[in-house]
Amino acid sequence: MKRGVKLFYALAFGLCAATASGTLAETSPPAVATDDAIAAAYARQKALVEQHAKGVRPAGYKAGFALLSAYRGLGLPQPAIGVLFAQGAVPASGSIAVNPATALLIEAEVGFTIARRIDQPIQDIAELKTAVSHIQTVIELPELDPAEPRVGTNLIASNIGSVRFIAGTPLDKDTVLDASTAPKLYFDGKLVAEANPEMVALDPWATLRFMVNKALEIYGPIEPGQLFIAGSLIQFQHRQAGAYKVDYGRLGAIGFETK
Repeated sequence: MKRGVKLFYALAFGLCAATASGTLAETSPPAVATDDAIAAAYARQKALVEQHAKGVRPAGYKAGFALLSAYRGLGLPQPAIGVLFAQGAVPASGSIAVNPATALLIEAEVGFTIARRIDQPIQDIAELKTAVSHIQTVIELPELDPAEPRVGTNLIASNIGSVRFIAGTPLDKDTVLDASTAPKLYFDGKLVAEANPEMVALDPWATLRFMVNKALEIYGPIEPGQLFIAGSLIQFQHRQAGAYKVDYGRLGAIGFETK
C-alpha cells in the first residue's frame, strides 16, 4: 500500500498509528464501545453542533462508516451520523480556502432530500420513499484533526469532521444508482480516485433508513428540505491547491477549487 493511501486510512478510519520514526504502523481495532460511551459521544456531538449552528436549523445529516469493516475497525457496533451545517453549504464551481491545521477529505456521495416532516421511526423502504422528494449528487468536505485518536466515539463527538458540502443538481428519487453511476474524482484533469466497489454495492436506501431513525432518536423530528448524505463512495485526502471534479457519469459532475 502506498504511504499516501495508508496515511488517509490512518486519518479517516484509525487503522494505523504514527511510530517514533514518523512512519505508519498497523494497529489493532479498539474494543467495541459500550452503549453508554456512544450515548456520551453523541451528547458531546450535540453540544458541538449547538455551538456551531448558532440557532440555525441543520441543513441535514451525514452517514459515517457505513461499511461493517469501517465501523468495526473504529470500535463501533454500527454506523454513525453527524450533522451538516447550513452555513457549510458551498456553491458548485466555487473556491474554498483550506485550513492547514486539519486534514481535508474529498468525499463523493449521494444525497436524499426530505419531502415531509418525520416524527416517528420509518418502518420500511417503501414508507421511506414517500418521505423523500429527490436525490442528488453531493461532495462533502470534512476536516479531521490529525492529532485526534481515530476511534469511533471520538469521531462521533467531533461530528465526524463535518464542515462543508456541495450539493449537485436534484434528480428523480427513482433514479437507478448502480455501477454505471459510480463516481470518479479528477484533480487538475487527472484521475486520482474511483468509487469504492463495496460502497457502490450497498443499498443507499437502507443506509438512509438507518440515518433517518438515528437522527430522529438523537435530534428529534426531521424537517422538509433537510439533506441526508448516505456514505462516501470516494474518500481522497487533499494535498495541494487545484481544481477538483467528481464525475458521476449520466448523473452529471460537480467541481470546485481549493486555494
